[in-house]
Amino acid sequence: MFYVDGYGRPVFNNQRSQIGELLYQLKYQRDRTAVDAIVEVAVKFIKVDWGIGRSLHGVVPVPASKARDFQPVMVIARAISTRLEVPFEGNIVS
Repeated sequence: MFYVDGYGRPVFNNQRSQIGELLYQLKYQRDRTAVDAIVEVAVKFIKVDWGIGRSLHGVVPVPASKARDFQPVMVIARAISTRLEVPFEGNIVS
């Protein structure tokens, strides 16, 4: 959503959601303290909302879009696999 300011320029609402802010902190600020909260939300979604916690065979992360020395998607995927007690399959796509 956006509105037009007094000069005719669009002004966008770019306020992050709580999970969006946590992801931003992890990805761009390298704040690893955000991982636990992100994983908590993801695990709840998998177990409660999807209802598939027990039937999951593994966690496969989406390949990173950019080469970095620190890959947030891998950190989150590993933590989710640990919490759900399923294998982490990080080398399926390279």
